[in-house]
Amino acid sequence: MNRNILRLHQSTHKDIDACILDLKKNPDLKFLIINNCNFLTDEILDFIPNSCTSLDMSLSANDQDNITSFAIEKCLRKLKGLEYLNLSGRNDLDDNIFKMLPKTLKSIVLPGKNALKITGKALKFLKKLPNLRFLYLNESSFPIVDNSLFIPSLIHLDLSFNENITDSVFRMMPKNTNIKSLNLHGCTKLTDFSLLAISSKCKKLERFYISDCNITDNGVEAIIKCEKLKCLTLSKCNKISDSVFSKVDLNHLQKLNLIGCDKISNEALALLKKDKPFLQTYSNEATS
Repeated sequence: MNRNILRLHQSTHKDIDACILDLKKNPDLKFLIINNCNFLTDEILDFIPNSCTSLDMSLSANDQDNITSFAIEKCLRKLKGLEYLNLSGRNDLDDNIFKMLPKTLKSIVLPGKNALKITGKALKFLKKLPNLRFLYLNESSFPIVDNSLFIPSLIHLDLSFNENITDSVFRMMPKNTNIKSLNLHGCTKLTDFSLLAISSKCKKLERFYISDCNITDNGVEAIIKCEKLKCLTLSKCNKISDSVFSKVDLNHLQKLNLIGCDKISNEALALLKKDKPFLQTYSNEATS
């Protein structure tokens, strides 16, 4: 039976021949997941049908296989209709992978912190992806050297836990982006400047996540003024005080995460929950 989705996994496939046989049985395959198959080699990629629109080749910390970066680049050249690509954990990849990304891509997850061969200069190749809407660069170790990642089509950007993300990234951000969701969890070097820049350049922002950084009430006031903002996470931002929520209109917010914000008092949280019963609030004390 020809299927649209297939997962190659060592719990269901005993060897590479079994994987190849399954691929041959599904010439119209759309969604392919390849992970936790330590017996796989480059050969398997030759049998991925050109019809594939979603390819997940992610590796967890304990996973491994024998598929090389060269073979992945070759495979991407033939997948002319690919829309989703997950390469998380494939730390042997380098800048060349960006050159091979098909123009049809709508979502891409790139390798994380141990992909030391990828540099910030490779981001310039994202400009050739006119349909890219979701970009995941979480835990990346390379610095952002220009504004190449802020392509017009992008609506979701994940830069979480990138130690090289600084205020300069958002200084380079162009005006009037289409970004609706921005994840900056664990970007510890960011300050109020970034939030001020984001609030003025991301007018369509609906979801914003930040934690473990040195933002103050000034930055929070700015980001809350984004009129379309629905979900706001400020966890472990310990310079935020009680007074910030009395200075701004929260009526457009639906969810507010203040877990780990030690300077927010229980009294202020109680008042916030009383005055804004519609607002789902998360804190160290309780969830409402």
